[in-house]
Amino acid sequence: MLTYLNGLYLLDPFFQACREGYPSGLYRLEEVAPDHFRQSEYFLSYFHDNVLEDEVQLILQLPEAGTLSLSLGSQRVFSHDEIGLLTTFSAWVLPLMEQHWQHSQARPQAPRPRKWPARSATP
Repeated sequence: MLTYLNGLYLLDPFFQACREGYPSGLYRLEEVAPDHFRQSEYFLSYFHDNVLEDEVQLILQLPEAGTLSLSLGSQRVFSHDEIGLLTTFSAWVLPLMEQHWQHSQARPQAPRPRKWPARSATP
C-alpha cells in the first residue's frame, strides 16, 4: 500500500478518470483503463496482487472539493447481472456518499485541550 501512496496511484485508471473529471456515476475498469492495461506497470506491480481481477468504482464529483470514490474489487470479472445490480444500487449509494461528505464537512471541530496556567506552589 505504501508504494501505491508514494506515487503508483498516479497510474491508477480510476485516479486518472477522476482527474479528467468523469461525471458522477458507476464505472467499470474496462471503461476507464487504457488499451493493454493488463500488460501495464501498474497492473503487474500493484493491481493484480492487491485488487485481483476486476474493479468497479462509484465516483462522486464534489464541486470545489475534489472527488470521492468507492472501489469494489473482485477475484473474477463482474457479470452483467452484477453490474446491473450495482448500477441500480448506485442510484442510492451516490447520494449517501454525498450526504456523508456534507455531514463530515459540517461537523464542528473538536475543541482543542485548554492549557491552564501553571499554579504557583507558594501563596
